[in-house]
Amino acid sequence: MEKQGNLELNISNLPKKCISHILSLTSPRDACRCTAVSTKFCSAAESDVVWEKFLPPCWEYIVSRSVSPLVFSSKKELYFRLCHSPVLVDGTKNKSFVLDKISAKICCMFGPGDLSMSWDQYSLRVDQNALGPVFFRVPNYKPVTSRFSEMTYIYDIAQLLIQVRVNRRLLSPNTHYVAHFVYTPRFNDIEFPPLQRVSVRYVEEGIEKVVMSDAYLDDDFLSRENEGFHSRDRDDGWTEMEMGEFFNGDDHDDDNVVAISLWEVSGPYIRMLRNGLIVQGIELRPKVVV
Repeated sequence: MEKQGNLELNISNLPKKCISHILSLTSPRDACRCTAVSTKFCSAAESDVVWEKFLPPCWEYIVSRSVSPLVFSSKKELYFRLCHSPVLVDGTKNKSFVLDKISAKICCMFGPGDLSMSWDQYSLRVDQNALGPVFFRVPNYKPVTSRFSEMTYIYDIAQLLIQVRVNRRLLSPNTHYVAHFVYTPRFNDIEFPPLQRVSVRYVEEGIEKVVMSDAYLDDDFLSRENEGFHSRDRDDGWTEMEMGEFFNGDDHDDDNVVAISLWEVSGPYIRMLRNGLIVQGIELRPKVVV
């Protein structure tokens, strides 16, 4: 016990900068707990030296391009602001960032303004609805709200392709990410919705890698036994479907872009009045290890 007491005393006698550096190598939860150790530890744990290490590498990008000014008096305050709710950047329809409270990794969603959508041979009608706090209702369906000022309602769909190209420097380094397509299906009158395919394309150690899979946007018509990605309901009322995963390292000299795509491989839809997709965006989240 005496040795343990001496060890604790020696740590407390370290300079504040040294303690701050040690705490910056831990986690936000550990840093918060250390504020109760002593006055000196509390001061060190509250310092910007510690909390800047917990912020994502792109935090200056988020602050400088936020739609609403981010006012903060310390890096700790900024950290918890980013954990609290998504921050819109580059306009109200483009992208949002939020910190995962458990892993302290960045999560981001790319909205209609950042998505590339194309089609082939058949007409594709797109309504983009700027509604302030978005509240969009389709007859006979529950309403959905979006974090963006615009949602994309696509109907009379044929040979649809949706893609986003993401600068990997905006993501947390050394992190496994999973991409999700966030939408609301409107397939009430379609007996057999067409098969979709999804892919994630990126470069790792100079080698191009492609992860590809079948995907099913509406499982009401299909068995979960089918191979590929299936949709699931989210707590916020939307539906999401996995699109694939990739590892984001810390060296992007070869190619710092990951391309995420969804496209139709069977169909096309014919006369889909009152049917289609309401698209909120493509979301990247750190992979949850069970």
